[in-house]
Amino acid sequence: MKKNLLILTLPLLMCGFLLTACQSDSQKDQAAQDKQLQQTNDSLKQVVSADEWKMFRINAQTKIDNNEIRIAQLKEEIKKSGSRNLNEQYEKKIDQLEEQNKALKARIDGYDKRESTWESFKREFNHDMDGLVQSLKDFTVDNKN
Repeated sequence: MKKNLLILTLPLLMCGFLLTACQSDSQKDQAAQDKQLQQTNDSLKQVVSADEWKMFRINAQTKIDNNEIRIAQLKEEIKKSGSRNLNEQYEKKIDQLEEQNKALKARIDGYDKRESTWESFKREFNHDMDGLVQSLKDFTVDNKN
């Protein structure tokens, strides 16, 4: 019984493999055209992402420069104030914020523009940048009320 089943199914399987493995010339031409179209679309995406990258980088650099200006202003304000203990605490916080700003600058300079990671990089970078900007804005605000 097993031999009969094997003898019947073996030729059917072979025919199935042969039919699925063979493609007509029109199918091969269509596959080649699809592949070429995909490559063209990919190259267009790279051009668009290059423009998007340029704008993103300019905006990020502007924010980083503004952060540096704000950090310098905070350092000047600390020098003018009188409390030594409070100044030491503020100086530590300012140093941390300055390091975060430098880290963001290094991240934007070191990004290698791989399209597959662009969206996640942009989302994480913007999140970190927004957090830093908010910290700089709220630096002298007392939330203990």
